[in-house]
Amino acid sequence: MGPNSLDRPLFVEDVITAITGGIGGVPARSLRSSMERAAVEFDERTAEAFARALFSELSQNPQDLLGLESLIILGLAHPRILARHGISLETEGRRLAVVLERGGQSTRAQQILDMLSQNLPQAEAQAPAALQEDAQVAERVASIETLLREADQCIARGRRREAIEKLQQILKLDRDRFDVARMIRDLRREQEGRRASRSTVAKVVLSMTLVGCLGYLLVQREQRVRDRWEALPQAVGSDRNALQARLDSIETLLAQEHAWGGVFQAWRERDELRAQIQHVEEEAARAERAASLQKLERQQQAEDIRLRGMLSVKNGHFEEALADLRQALDLGGDKWEQRARVQRDISAIEAWKAGKP
Repeated sequence: MGPNSLDRPLFVEDVITAITGGIGGVPARSLRSSMERAAVEFDERTAEAFARALFSELSQNPQDLLGLESLIILGLAHPRILARHGISLETEGRRLAVVLERGGQSTRAQQILDMLSQNLPQAEAQAPAALQEDAQVAERVASIETLLREADQCIARGRRREAIEKLQQILKLDRDRFDVARMIRDLRREQEGRRASRSTVAKVVLSMTLVGCLGYLLVQREQRVRDRWEALPQAVGSDRNALQARLDSIETLLAQEHAWGGVFQAWRERDELRAQIQHVEEEAARAERAASLQKLERQQQAEDIRLRGMLSVKNGHFEEALADLRQALDLGGDKWEQRARVQRDISAIEAWKAGKP
């Protein structure tokens, strides 16, 4: 049996009492008298309100027999009420009769069938023993309603997989429920959409992680190359060796690292150092050439003075000859090719003078 009176909302309990005249789940009047009373005492507006309360109760508790019986009595008294809500009075009445028959209330089940046949011309009364097929239909309908409620609850809680399983059970009971098949299809699409969304989010997170790691590695590399740059030998002034050492270090760094944040600065300084080294080398070459010319000039002057000194010797002017030869030694330098000869001439003149009385 269905839930007792304590399980129903108070208003629903009052509605059932008003229709059946019973208290505590036991009808006080016969079905016919209850129907006749409902037709006389309840106007259509009141019957509509009662029907809504019973619909709500039966959607929560489909096995509430007294509630179902009250709804059938109300429907027999006001047929348009149930018709407006798309409820078959004949189907629900037969379902109640089957349940009552199984519960041992054969008399009351037959009363319901008799009332249905009398008040619904298209319906024919059936003996309780012939209601097995209707019982199966009724049970299937009740099972479908229960599964629908459970599926709705699963959907409300976000448990879509369980909801799909409930709906699939409904299709096994009734393959013509195209609305249920559509619900399954929509839920599966929603699941696929959620999976695709999660996959997209995962890809975005992975991409951001990879970008972050790559960024971190680039920053670390940039700092490492910067440290190497700061550690390069410095070039001071026009020291060609210092300039060449810094140029060689920069070219090695460029060959090993190829590119970093300061690569343009390195390229620019490399070109400047090359130009500086070339300038220093050109200046050194000019200075060397000038020194060589100056040396040649001094040696030429030394040769002229030597010749003049030798001429003074021939003329007997030995003091003048010694002065010229000594000056020639100073101008000619240590590597002058005539240096040894001049020194011998000086020694000979000084010896001659020392031996002269």
